Amino acid sequence: MIFPPLKSLPLLAAGLLTACTVGPDYQKPDTSAQTPAQWKWKTAEPRDAVPRGEWWTVFRDSELNRLENLAVSRNQDLRGAMARLDQARASLGVSTAAYYPDITLQGNAQRELTSGNSPTPVPITIPAAQINSFSVPLVLSYEI
Repeated sequence: MIFPPLKSLPLLAAGLLTACTVGPDYQKPDTSAQTPAQWKWKTAEPRDAVPRGEWWTVFRDSELNRLENLAVSRNQDLRGAMARLDQARASLGVSTAAYYPDITLQGNAQRELTSGNSPTPVPITIPAAQINSFSVPLVLSYEI
Protein backbone atom coordinates (compact mmCIF):
# COMPACT_ATOMS: atom_id res chain seq x y z
CA MET A 1 0.00 0.00 0.00
CA ILE A 2 1.40 3.41 -0.98
CA PHE A 3 -0.63 5.67 1.36
CA PRO A 4 -0.41 5.38 5.16
CA PRO A 5 -3.44 3.94 6.85
CA LEU A 6 -6.22 6.34 7.77
CA LYS A 7 -5.50 5.84 11.49
CA SER A 8 -2.18 7.70 11.20
CA LEU A 9 -3.64 10.66 9.28
CA PRO A 10 -4.62 12.67 12.45
CA LEU A 11 -1.16 12.02 13.86
CA LEU A 12 0.44 13.31 10.66
CA ALA A 13 -1.77 16.45 10.69
CA ALA A 14 -0.88 17.15 14.35
CA GLY A 15 2.82 16.78 13.53
CA LEU A 16 2.56 19.25 10.64
CA LEU A 17 0.69 21.80 12.78
CA THR A 18 3.21 21.64 15.64
CA ALA A 19 6.03 22.31 13.17
CA CYS A 20 4.59 25.79 12.63
CA THR A 21 4.33 26.86 16.27
CA VAL A 22 6.59 29.47 17.83
CA GLY A 23 8.72 28.37 20.76
CA PRO A 24 7.77 29.11 24.37
CA ASP A 25 10.39 31.90 24.61
CA TYR A 26 8.66 34.17 22.06
CA GLN A 27 8.42 37.80 23.18
CA LYS A 28 6.22 40.25 21.32
CA PRO A 29 8.41 43.16 20.20
CA ASP A 30 7.77 46.53 21.82
CA THR A 31 6.67 48.87 19.03
CA SER A 32 5.75 51.84 21.20
CA ALA A 33 9.41 52.93 21.54
CA GLN A 34 9.90 53.08 17.77
CA THR A 35 6.91 55.30 16.96
CA PRO A 36 6.88 58.88 18.28
CA ALA A 37 3.82 59.82 20.31
CA GLN A 38 3.07 62.84 18.13
CA TRP A 39 3.24 60.89 14.87
CA LYS A 40 0.32 61.47 12.52
CA TRP A 41 -0.35 60.71 8.89
CA LYS A 42 0.93 63.54 6.72
CA THR A 43 -0.26 64.48 3.23
CA ALA A 44 2.44 64.17 0.59
CA GLU A 45 4.14 67.43 -0.38
CA PRO A 46 5.92 67.50 -3.75
CA ARG A 47 9.54 68.52 -3.40
CA ASP A 48 10.55 68.66 -7.04
CA ALA A 49 12.01 72.17 -6.70
CA VAL A 50 14.35 71.21 -3.86
CA PRO A 51 17.94 70.81 -5.12
CA ARG A 52 19.12 67.23 -4.94
CA GLY A 53 22.83 67.91 -4.66
CA GLU A 54 25.33 65.28 -5.72
CA TRP A 55 23.03 62.31 -5.17
CA TRP A 56 25.15 59.99 -7.34
CA THR A 57 28.04 60.00 -4.82
CA VAL A 58 25.99 57.56 -2.71
CA PHE A 59 27.04 54.81 -5.15
CA ARG A 60 30.78 55.49 -4.60
CA ASP A 61 31.50 54.85 -8.27
CA SER A 62 34.39 56.83 -9.76
CA GLU A 63 33.14 56.26 -13.32
CA LEU A 64 29.72 57.66 -12.44
CA ASN A 65 31.37 60.66 -10.75
CA ARG A 66 33.49 61.25 -13.88
CA LEU A 67 30.45 61.04 -16.17
CA GLU A 68 28.43 63.44 -14.00
CA ASN A 69 31.29 65.96 -13.93
CA LEU A 70 31.66 65.60 -17.69
CA ALA A 71 27.95 66.18 -18.22
CA VAL A 72 27.96 69.30 -16.03
CA SER A 73 31.09 70.76 -17.62
CA ARG A 74 29.92 70.20 -21.20
CA ASN A 75 26.40 71.47 -20.68
CA GLN A 76 26.74 74.67 -22.68
CA ASP A 77 23.12 75.69 -23.00
CA LEU A 78 20.85 75.35 -20.02
CA ARG A 79 18.03 77.10 -21.86
CA GLY A 80 18.16 74.45 -24.57
CA ALA A 81 17.86 71.74 -21.95
CA MET A 82 14.88 73.51 -20.39
CA ALA A 83 13.27 73.85 -23.83
CA ARG A 84 13.69 70.12 -24.43
CA LEU A 85 12.15 69.44 -21.02
CA ASP A 86 9.19 71.67 -21.87
CA GLN A 87 8.87 69.90 -25.22
CA ALA A 88 8.84 66.51 -23.51
CA ARG A 89 6.15 67.70 -21.08
CA ALA A 90 4.07 69.02 -23.99
CA SER A 91 4.45 65.69 -25.80
CA LEU A 92 3.26 63.93 -22.68
CA GLY A 93 0.21 66.21 -22.59
CA VAL A 94 -0.57 65.38 -26.22
CA SER A 95 -0.16 61.65 -25.64
CA THR A 96 -2.46 61.68 -22.60
CA ALA A 97 -5.08 63.75 -24.43
CA ALA A 98 -6.47 60.49 -25.86
CA TYR A 99 -7.66 59.57 -22.35
CA TYR A 100 -10.41 62.20 -22.59
CA PRO A 101 -13.56 62.16 -24.74
CA ASP A 102 -13.33 63.70 -28.20
CA ILE A 103 -16.11 66.15 -29.03
CA THR A 104 -16.43 67.42 -32.60
CA LEU A 105 -18.96 69.83 -34.07
CA GLN A 106 -19.17 69.58 -37.87
CA GLY A 107 -21.35 72.21 -39.49
CA ASN A 108 -22.52 71.82 -43.09
CA ALA A 109 -24.64 74.06 -45.33
CA GLN A 110 -25.68 73.12 -48.86
CA ARG A 111 -27.74 74.89 -51.52
CA GLU A 112 -29.12 72.96 -54.50
CA LEU A 113 -31.05 74.01 -57.59
CA THR A 114 -33.10 71.32 -59.27
CA SER A 115 -33.54 71.47 -63.02
CA GLY A 116 -36.92 72.25 -64.53
CA ASN A 117 -35.92 70.27 -67.60
CA SER A 118 -35.59 66.86 -65.96
CA PRO A 119 -37.13 64.02 -67.99
CA THR A 120 -40.17 62.52 -66.29
CA PRO A 121 -42.22 59.44 -67.14
CA VAL A 122 -45.44 61.44 -66.94
CA PRO A 123 -46.06 64.37 -69.25
CA ILE A 124 -46.10 67.12 -66.61
CA THR A 125 -43.71 70.00 -66.10
CA ILE A 126 -41.75 70.02 -62.86
CA PRO A 127 -40.63 73.55 -62.01
CA ALA A 128 -37.07 74.31 -60.93
CA ALA A 129 -36.65 74.51 -57.17
CA GLN A 130 -34.03 75.79 -54.78
CA ILE A 131 -33.29 73.54 -51.78
CA ASN A 132 -31.33 74.69 -48.74
CA SER A 133 -29.93 71.98 -46.43
CA PHE A 134 -28.32 72.66 -43.09
CA SER A 135 -26.84 70.13 -40.68
CA VAL A 136 -24.85 70.53 -37.49
CA PRO A 137 -24.01 67.08 -36.14
CA LEU A 138 -22.31 66.81 -32.78
CA VAL A 139 -19.96 63.84 -32.60
CA LEU A 140 -18.87 62.53 -29.19
CA SER A 141 -16.45 59.63 -29.12
CA TYR A 142 -14.51 57.95 -26.36
CA GLU A 143 -12.30 54.92 -26.66
CA ILE A 144 -12.11 52.73 -23.59
